[in-house]
Amino acid sequence: MLGEGNVIEMRGKGFVIVFVLAIVMLQMPLAIDAGHSGRKLTWSNGLQINVDVENIDFWATDSVSKLFFSLKLLDIGPILDFKTLIMEVTVVTKINYTDVITIDDPWTSVGDVSKVTAEFTISHNDINGTGWDTYQTNFYYNFSVITDMEGYTDIRYYTNVYEGTPLTISTLSYIVYWPFPPIILVAAVFWVLYIVLRKFNKRYEGLDAEPTANEVPTTGKQS
Repeated sequence: MLGEGNVIEMRGKGFVIVFVLAIVMLQMPLAIDAGHSGRKLTWSNGLQINVDVENIDFWATDSVSKLFFSLKLLDIGPILDFKTLIMEVTVVTKINYTDVITIDDPWTSVGDVSKVTAEFTISHNDINGTGWDTYQTNFYYNFSVITDMEGYTDIRYYTNVYEGTPLTISTLSYIVYWPFPPIILVAAVFWVLYIVLRKFNKRYEGLDAEPTANEVPTTGKQS
């Protein structure tokens, strides 16, 4: 039988276990490798655009997953007007998923930021039906800008095709909340055990207490 002191000690250890587990899960190499990348692109005429890309560490199939791009105009060069930004993003699985996003008037002056969101719904069939054995892949992106210059219209500037950050895809819908599911599960199991043991030990409260004077049994004959 566990005494009250044992239960209290167990509760203290539970906090430590959950805390350590949270630290370990949050420092998984996969979660550190994925998520963010950036680069500065420069054209020969002086046009400069900084590109930042962000994505969540885990994707789930048959639901919308997103990639986020921030394109900041650093230098316009001889360009008078930015008419259209065309972004093309491709996620590689058994087949390639491509999203093309078009934005009119993406920038008006140096320092402006144009936000682009690419959306994908990956089929579970295209990642071999993986569960905990997740599918490791990546994505590629490129864009072009249609501009006006002095004496010229609809001049189009292209980029190379760039590789993005790693992607981890699973058929498990709750994988997107990783690493919180195992943390919550461990915490729930601990507190259920704690409550059960506490109620169990209440049945024995007072059994070890010293008897009072009125409770001391008498022996022999009474006078």
